Amino acid sequence: MKTMLISLSIAMCACLLATPIMGAERTKANVPAAKPAVVKAETLSGTVLMVDPGRKLLVVKGADGVPFDLHLTSSTRIQSGRQRLTIRDLSQDKQKTVSVRFVPARNGDIARSVDLKG
Repeated sequence: MKTMLISLSIAMCACLLATPIMGAERTKANVPAAKPAVVKAETLSGTVLMVDPGRKLLVVKGADGVPFDLHLTSSTRIQSGRQRLTIRDLSQDKQKTVSVRFVPARNGDIARSVDLKG
């Protein structure tokens, strides 16, 4: 009788432990994959304060006087009118007016396009 009670207790414990694990697997299988958040690009107009080609960093002072750090990538389009520029070209244009289209990100704003005015 004792052996049967022990066997029954072990079987019940095994069932109780297995049920939450099996339920968790079913729940995960039924949950659709999370969609990445879509972040809209924003536009900033201001003057070039600093360009650091080594760090691929552009600092623009906005109309309200607040400086914005913007990361430049290999896909950032830099231009003056119809002429394409490089990061090094941009570093020669301090204090010029720019319009920057950028995407906010957790690790820093990423510039998509930089348009020099004048």
